[in-house]
Amino acid sequence: IAFRIAMIFTTLRILETGDFSEKQVCSDGDFQAALSMVKILVKHSSHVFSELPVDVTPTKTKDRKEQFLDLLPEKFNHQDFVDLAKSISIPKSTADRYIAIFCVKGFVRRDNHGIYTNFKIVEAKNEG
Repeated sequence: IAFRIAMIFTTLRILETGDFSEKQVCSDGDFQAALSMVKILVKHSSHVFSELPVDVTPTKTKDRKEQFLDLLPEKFNHQDFVDLAKSISIPKSTADRYIAIFCVKGFVRRDNHGIYTNFKIVEAKNEG
């Protein structure tokens, strides 16, 4: 912003001096004036920002299905996820349905009969 203001001052100075040469140099006075303006603009911006309302939208709590997926280990079997589901009050039939949904959506892969991989954890390991 300071650079742009200084260039505007330099351009306006051309009208005063009539110097239309190809190379223009910003005077020290114009540069200092631009910096002074920017200091005040920063203070005003800071004040306006501090007066803005705080965003108080609550973070969305995860539903049981999301909690279940987050708690699944990287490798697990049928009994592992049934036990986990039971510990967070999810019935076995619902847990089976959740696993089927996770497989369709690509969050979980069925490796062998009753053996699964949680790709959410695998991807997190690859990113970190």
